[in-house]
Amino acid sequence: MLLAKIGPLDVLVGADRGRHVAGDDTASIQTAINAVAAMPLGADGFRGAVLLNAGSYDINTQLTIGASGIVLRGVGRKWSQSTVSRLLS
Repeated sequence: MLLAKIGPLDVLVGADRGRHVAGDDTASIQTAINAVAAMPLGADGFRGAVLLNAGSYDINTQLTIGASGIVLRGVGRKWSQSTVSRLLS
């Protein structure tokens, strides 16, 4: 996972399609969410974000965001599998 600063947020990139494992992506995304949840809550009310790079992510169970101050964010503006983030169940 990669930690970067984007605006006021520390962004943890934890679901990178370049390291995609075929099948269910739930565990990879949940691991990234849990890592951000372990970050301290900032004075601005944010912990950080999980950035989902462009691609389709298979979610076969539920994702849980169990702490405040976490952003789950995808990328893209145009509808195309290669340019947006999609969560599929």
